[in-house]
Amino acid sequence: ILSTCSFHTDCSCCNYDIFITSLWFFNTYLVNNPAETIAVYVNGDSMAKVGIFEGDMLVVDRSVEAHHRDIVLANLDDEFTVKRLIKTTHGVELHPENDDYPIIRPTEESMLSIVGVVLYSIKKTW
Repeated sequence: ILSTCSFHTDCSCCNYDIFITSLWFFNTYLVNNPAETIAVYVNGDSMAKVGIFEGDMLVVDRSVEAHHRDIVLANLDDEFTVKRLIKTTHGVELHPENDDYPIIRPTEESMLSIVGVVLYSIKKTW
């Protein structure tokens, strides 16, 4: 994705003009491993305390190993969820960042896989 952005002002209170042009490639800044990177849209507000809101786009790298306290995209019993991964002496837990939601503690019968680590949250501005 190629993006350009420019800003120009002729401020009457100042004696200068500002012209800024930025040219960047999405993959250059946000994707280290294109073959293993996916983008998903957020549905819900369980991660609101860390600034992840409904409609945000998350950049998720499936090749990054998930560590304690990473925000991850998980598949739990064929349902996808974004939560903070907490590793305990009893296994793993998936913690929301919203007090209105419970901590998820997968059981031995649960089918849990970590799809990838969330690297970026991109906000929609309109």
